[in-house]
Amino acid sequence: VERSRGLGDVYKRQALGDMDGAADRMTRLVDIANAAYSPLQQTAGVYARNVTTFRDLGRSAEEAADFTEAVNNALVTTATRGQNADVVIGSLSRSLAIGKLDADAFDTIVSRSPRVLKAMADEMGVATTQLRALASQGKVTSDVIATGLISSLGDLREEAALMPATITDAFVRVQTNVTEFVGKLDEASGASGAVAEAILGAADAIRSISGSEAALDGIINSATALAAILAARMIPSIIGSGTAFAASALQAIQYQLAIALSLIHI
Repeated sequence: VERSRGLGDVYKRQALGDMDGAADRMTRLVDIANAAYSPLQQTAGVYARNVTTFRDLGRSAEEAADFTEAVNNALVTTATRGQNADVVIGSLSRSLAIGKLDADAFDTIVSRSPRVLKAMADEMGVATTQLRALASQGKVTSDVIATGLISSLGDLREEAALMPATITDAFVRVQTNVTEFVGKLDEASGASGAVAEAILGAADAIRSISGSEAALDGIINSATALAAILAARMIPSIIGSGTAFAASALQAIQYQLAIALSLIHI
């Protein structure tokens, strides 16, 4: 819950000056994270780091979102996650901010996600191996970085879609959607505290399961009932959105049930 609030705060700060489109872009970021099985925090972080730089370059917030999606998908194609993903993202953001990709940044990225560099190389019409020399000469500018990745977005989407999803990926998507859901609940009704307690209780109960499918069914049934009760209580305070929130909660529970049952049978 605190992470959900933190992500929302970061995003809102970066969206100042264009609040009319903030909600739509936050939805876009969630969609981007889900499509690439990337943590929402990472996705929002790429956008938040670069949206101001993009504006300084005369580019739009929409282009910053496209860049974010391209980076996410490039990282997926090379299975770059965790700290390595953070290092690549940090190098890209620094390069955009200083106006160019230098040789050190090239070396940092090439060992972790060479697909990111290929997008820039394609934009310049050279092979990736030739890009380092151009970087040393200061020719891989912010415009090349941005345009290269954005223009590669279609290809990167297709390449990322071919990558097989893992159980870890599935749980990342669950976390992303729960984070978005809890954030909306908190914004609409301040109910995230109660939801957090329910989730913690379910998590502790799941850990105590001895592997029995029947026991798991009992917990899922209890969680479903709890979700229905919470939805009924919150609908009056969430004008026009109660049905959507309830549906989202039930979908999340069903998805987690399918994953949990599949784990039992592995």
